[in-house]
Amino acid sequence: MKSLRIRSKVTLFLLVVDAVVAIVASWSTWTMIEYLTSIRDGARVDQALAERIDDRQAVLGMAQIAILLVCAIAFMMWMHRAYKNLKVVKLTGLQYSPAWAVGGFFVPFLNLVRPYQVMREIWTASVFLAGDAPGVEDWRRIRPDVRVPLWWGLFLLMNLTGNVSVRMMVGAKDIDAILTAGWAILASDLLDIPAAVVAIVLVRAISGRQERARDLVALRESAAVFAD
Repeated sequence: MKSLRIRSKVTLFLLVVDAVVAIVASWSTWTMIEYLTSIRDGARVDQALAERIDDRQAVLGMAQIAILLVCAIAFMMWMHRAYKNLKVVKLTGLQYSPAWAVGGFFVPFLNLVRPYQVMREIWTASVFLAGDAPGVEDWRRIRPDVRVPLWWGLFLLMNLTGNVSVRMMVGAKDIDAILTAGWAILASDLLDIPAAVVAIVLVRAISGRQERARDLVALRESAAVFAD
């Protein structure tokens, strides 16, 4: 088994950055909603404030896209290594391959379930290999922790609201439509925060268990050498 330490540290750092940017973006979107609401209710247009809000939203939007892309690459590299480690120790009963740890995110429709299925196997197998399920002889009998479906549910919901908000904003023709799109953007930004937090918890938990499993494998190999 190869260590997940470096990949997990990079992934965790990027997830923290993603959460911080999402918090700032949520605040910015809220100020936009407040401004638009005041205009709709009859307040005078403040052109300078409107331009500042537009510029800030544009910068934060680009920052979110950039960090999401980099974070996704790091997360998939971590996930690929985590699953490959299960193959290295020749764990029986694995249904997928390390390639699916990455490829599952890109196949239409299948990407709604395959990343979750792969992550579920990573979780239960890592728990088993780390010795955290005493008395269980088959890793497939271990139930996945609630954090696994929670991670995937938040991820899907965040992406759904994000895609809907973009379409709504592009098609908005009046201030009410822009406001509605703004609320959708805010929902997506807010969902990004717990999604990142749960992903952080998941990465830490799995990486820690695989490090312990790695130590156990090394210990057994050493014991076998001395026995010979």
